[in-house]
Amino acid sequence: MKDDKQRIISMAIFLFVLLLFLANIPGLYVDIDEAWLGEQAHFLSQDGIVRSEMFDGFLHYDERILVYHKGFILAGAVFLKIFGFGLFSLRIVSLLSLAFIFILMFRICRRYYDTITFLCSAVIFLLCPLIFRNSILYRPELLVALLGLLSFTCLKIFLDWGNNRWLIISGLMAGLAAFSHLNGLIFIGAGGAVLAYRRQWSKLIIFGVASFAISMFYFYDVPGHWELFKYQFSNDPSNAGENAALYKPVLNLLNEHKRLFRKPEIICITTLFAISLIQSLRDKRRFNYDFIIYSLAAVLFMGLLNHNKTTKYAILYFPYFALLAADNIRHLWNNPRLIRCPLQILFMLILGASTVVGLEFAGRLLLTGKENLEEINRAVCAHIPENSRVLAPIQIMFNEIDNYRILGLHPARLLLKYDGQPFTLENLCGLAREKDVKYIIIDSEYRKQLGCNGNDFSCFKCPGFEPLAVVDYHQIFVRTPPANGN
Repeated sequence: MKDDKQRIISMAIFLFVLLLFLANIPGLYVDIDEAWLGEQAHFLSQDGIVRSEMFDGFLHYDERILVYHKGFILAGAVFLKIFGFGLFSLRIVSLLSLAFIFILMFRICRRYYDTITFLCSAVIFLLCPLIFRNSILYRPELLVALLGLLSFTCLKIFLDWGNNRWLIISGLMAGLAAFSHLNGLIFIGAGGAVLAYRRQWSKLIIFGVASFAISMFYFYDVPGHWELFKYQFSNDPSNAGENAALYKPVLNLLNEHKRLFRKPEIICITTLFAISLIQSLRDKRRFNYDFIIYSLAAVLFMGLLNHNKTTKYAILYFPYFALLAADNIRHLWNNPRLIRCPLQILFMLILGASTVVGLEFAGRLLLTGKENLEEINRAVCAHIPENSRVLAPIQIMFNEIDNYRILGLHPARLLLKYDGQPFTLENLCGLAREKDVKYIIIDSEYRKQLGCNGNDFSCFKCPGFEPLAVVDYHQIFVRTPPANGN
């Protein structure tokens, strides 16, 4: 009877959060990375190689890109082939990844916990603002998290049943995670840590061989372009080559708290996990030990490998955080006297704060996070002849990538930075003339970056260009012919 009541409450909350999530899918605003990654998937599906026209002149990206999220971009290219070019075709990758993550979490809970624990973990997971938003966007974190969770699930099956087939599959999935994004290497380390804890040394070798065999496919397009690969890797905008010095991983790890406790969007789920971990160890709930070792190892290796402390990379281990936190909730439901424990009181307070933060974010996104970008782009580009050379925000590629020769404003900023020049109006206009740009499109975001008020349409003045039109928050400028008429 008690379980039935808990199940009904958990299901009702889960369905409410799921409906909020589904309501946010249509028209969610476009992230700049979606345009950058989407262009890579577009050219891979169209030309068979990854390159960029929007990054023309930057690190030879216009010729070929060799440092990118290979498995993820390949997945995007496949969906573009199936459904045609479009924002939603790309976003299917993340949405399907989320769906399969839930299936795996359900499978884990059915075997080791129960349905109520799954519903609680799904709510904690989905209400995390990082998940709520990035599960819709075309970004690699959800796909990599899925492959890591699949690797862990297969590893647990092997540890329970002793069938080497599942161990090999676990290694292959960990390698595929690394192939999809180099951050996926943490799952090779995490799987190895669990096997080392279990003293399965020969199995550790099998797991390592399987995982590294697949991850080596990351270099499938490098032969014949080794110098270009080294050049792009060492100069990558994300500073991928920053860890070359031996002491860097240690410094990275010492700074990992800057990711895990950076903002409310991650502090809540991190703290829930930390308290649940302590309580699980205190209560000697040994069936959680594999989860704990795997998740802590993932955090450790992320800290060692990655100097970039952006919070979205932590998405990779959120399924384990959510599962352990949900197990603690179930433990409290079954043992109400434990709520008097100071640590559990703190847990309940953080759980309440996490719910408030998640619902506030979901509501704000629903009310203010919508835009019909493709319609806006169509209205802006109606003033510009097709095949023109255009300097514009890279989001203009949806769905105008085949209609114009686009140089992105973000790549332009990088070009100036790598050339030692600040991103100023004067330098941008000089670059536009150098690149033979015929039209410039400036939105409110780039007006701010250039030192203007975002709503001040009179601030942007570019020598050699004159105002043509204003559409929504976009200004369009056309290049004026030289005074001599040539």
